[in-house]
Amino acid sequence: MDGIAVTANTYEETKGILLAGYGDTNRIIEAHLDFLEGLPPAKYATTDELNTTFIECHRRVQDLRALGEDVNGHGKVLIPRILRAFPPEFCQRLILHVKRQRLSEGDNLKLMEFLGEAVDGALTAQKIRG
Repeated sequence: MDGIAVTANTYEETKGILLAGYGDTNRIIEAHLDFLEGLPPAKYATTDELNTTFIECHRRVQDLRALGEDVNGHGKVLIPRILRAFPPEFCQRLILHVKRQRLSEGDNLKLMEFLGEAVDGALTAQKIRG
């Protein structure tokens, strides 16, 4: 999977490569879940590390969706795996956001949206500070 950029233009070709290489959609799904399981816990991270981690997590979630997986159906499993890779303050901010917006705690798509905004905010703050 590393080095393959999945875009609208390359989706079918990428899917074909993956199916040929793995041969089984379930194994591909399992590989994405294993990747998310293996994310190292972050206590402190630079904004570049946060951005890279977010991009990888987002890509994996989108890949699962492209394979027909109901990522929100995996909410109770995926969310802890993904959040573990971010500093504790991100988790605290997410919990507050979920409560204020009265969101389902298993909504992975909203989680990724929130994390994207949080990482973008961290990058913007870093640029402002110089």
